[in-house]
Amino acid sequence: YASGKVKARDQYTVYPVVNGIVTDVFVLEGDTVRAGHPLFRIDDRTTALSRENAELSVGLLERNASPDSPVLAQLKANVGATRVKLENDSSLYAKQQRLWEQQIGSENDLEQRRLAYETSRENHLSARKAYQEALTRLRNELAIARNNLAINDRALDDRTVRSLIDGRVYDVMIERGELATTQR
Repeated sequence: YASGKVKARDQYTVYPVVNGIVTDVFVLEGDTVRAGHPLFRIDDRTTALSRENAELSVGLLERNASPDSPVLAQLKANVGATRVKLENDSSLYAKQQRLWEQQIGSENDLEQRRLAYETSRENHLSARKAYQEALTRLRNELAIARNNLAINDRALDDRTVRSLIDGRVYDVMIERGELATTQR
């Protein structure tokens, strides 16, 4: 007598890509499966919560990064207010300069108008910069949140172990409630 073991050509043993407790077994010995068919699921409660948090972050940041968001509206209003003040102070400074050229008014009045104009100009530039920085920050945070959501989607999908090929299940070596590891 000769002994041996015959193995199917594409036969393989399934291992999850993450460790965890098996919550569902979807197949029985002898079942026929197609590629992508779920075989078993590993506890995904924590991953599902992380994904939900990522989804909430995306929603919040989409609202905050939109042009009509309260966050950006306040900064935009500040840009508008500082622009009006700058235009007013610029006009008053120009008038004071013309008066000074006609030798009307004091040097102190001219200096005060100049300082008011320069302060308004700096405030306006600061307001514009704050708006642009907030817009850039919100867009970047939104991109990061979307990436985190994609990562969590993948992590959640990794919790469901699927068949790689069309075929037959010859043995189910794990039960609900057992620990599945990347090596078992």
